[in-house]
Amino acid sequence: MKTIKIEDLEIMLIDLEDEYTWYQAKSECAKIGFRLPTIDELSILFKNRENIGGFSEELYWSSNAGSELEFRSHAFCMSMGPQGGTAGETDRDNYCRVRPVKSV
Repeated sequence: MKTIKIEDLEIMLIDLEDEYTWYQAKSECAKIGFRLPTIDELSILFKNRENIGGFSEELYWSSNAGSELEFRSHAFCMSMGPQGGTAGETDRDNYCRVRPVKSV
């Protein structure tokens, strides 16, 4: 499995094969010794997406759960497309892309 190091992150050069719910994404990352990036780390990935490569224009999960009472069933995500880079929230049961990371 190929990775790239940027700042204090080791980032996989490819997404996980499928789209996953937030719960499935966390589990799949753990199986390979990685984790979901925080929303701040997703911003780092977005800023460096051309150097990292392999991103789709779909939404990517972060490890950050929804912050407001009415969004307890949500988690933060971010689009990696050209118009992306802004955090949003979606239901944890929705399917999004996953780019695993590790702290180094």
